[in-house]
Amino acid sequence: MPRRRSVVVVKTEAVQGEDSFVRVRKLTVGEAREVMRDRQRRIKRGRKELAEAGQDRDMVKDQIEADTAVENMTWAVERFKDHIKEWNWVDDDGAPLPQVKDAPDVIDTLTMDEVSALSEALGATDDDAAKN
Repeated sequence: MPRRRSVVVVKTEAVQGEDSFVRVRKLTVGEAREVMRDRQRRIKRGRKELAEAGQDRDMVKDQIEADTAVENMTWAVERFKDHIKEWNWVDDDGAPLPQVKDAPDVIDTLTMDEVSALSEALGATDDDAAKN
C-alpha cells in the first residue's frame, strides 16, 4: 500500500548536540513556488525602486536588502509553525524547549544557526532523512 513520506526526521546535532532531531513536514512544490514568486516580486520592486532612486541608489539598495531579509525571516517563521511537528531541542540551560505548535514564539529564542538548520530540514530529501 502506498504511503506518502512527507514527514521526515532530520538530525540536528550540528546546532543542538548529540541525539537532537526535528520532525518536519516537507515543503510542497506549491509552497516552494510561493517563495520563488515572492522573490521575483521583490526583485522587480527593487529594480523599480533603484531606477527611481537617482543619486540615492546605494541607500535604496541597502534598504531593499534589509527589507528582503526581514521578509524572508517572517516567511520562514510562519512556515515553521505549520511544518515543525516535533523536536527535542533545549535552551541554553538544557531545559526542553516547548513544541512549536504549542508555543510558536519559541522560534524567536532560537539562534540564527538553529533557524538555518530548520530551514534546511524543511527542504530535506528522502536521502537526507535516510542518512539520519
